[in-house]
Amino acid sequence: MLLEVHRAKVDVDGKTVLANVEFVVKDPGVYVILGPNGSGKTSFLSALAGRPGYRLLGGIARFKGVDLSELGLLDRARRGLVLGYQIPPRLRGVRLVDLVNEIDKVYMSKREFEWIEERLGIKKLMYRDLGSLSGGERRRVEVYLVMLQRPSVALLDEPDSGVDVDWLDRLAEVIEWAVRAKNISIVLVSHTTGFIWRLVGMNIIREIYLAWGGSLTSTGLEPEDALRVLRKEGFSGLAQRVQAQCSI
Repeated sequence: MLLEVHRAKVDVDGKTVLANVEFVVKDPGVYVILGPNGSGKTSFLSALAGRPGYRLLGGIARFKGVDLSELGLLDRARRGLVLGYQIPPRLRGVRLVDLVNEIDKVYMSKREFEWIEERLGIKKLMYRDLGSLSGGERRRVEVYLVMLQRPSVALLDEPDSGVDVDWLDRLAEVIEWAVRAKNISIVLVSHTTGFIWRLVGMNIIREIYLAWGGSLTSTGLEPEDALRVLRKEGFSGLAQRVQAQCSI
């Protein structure tokens, strides 16, 4: 079991954001988290990664068999639990190439991930100041930087948000390559169902989870079925389906 969270809650600066979390990552693949704005999706990823102010409390929370409470943010990243931020910080005065070289000193991964560099158009951005990048460029760079850290589980928070439509297919290809070629598991938060459908067509989605009403749990539905319910009935309709599944 790579990652498992059972009967846990997510606490943000002393406030409970999610009261009941059931989440499991078993095999390489994509694990999608859906939910309306403010439902706790980003807070959950932040708590998994160990960001200051975000905690998983109670229940069980383990990564590769180790209790997450025993690991700080850097320890989790070094063990392979790596966060791609929803809003990557604007690092002014730092060129991308300098940051890549520093990561490469630790992980020696740049050559191994040159294909991603090419597919996401990173080479053209290498000598740019990170603070000068557009929102879409920063998202592409964030995915690339996460992969350079050789994750076992990559936590990608809306990597498709603000990305030009021309790049969405390439981003989906990169995620598929990471899963199939590198056996990386990806926990993906996205509001763009069109992007998720791309991944469905690649047959790499293992589970779709729903954050709703203070809980985070598997929908128990096939990815195609979950997305169809969402399109027709919205999040409330999907939540009703999940509740019906749990009562069976």
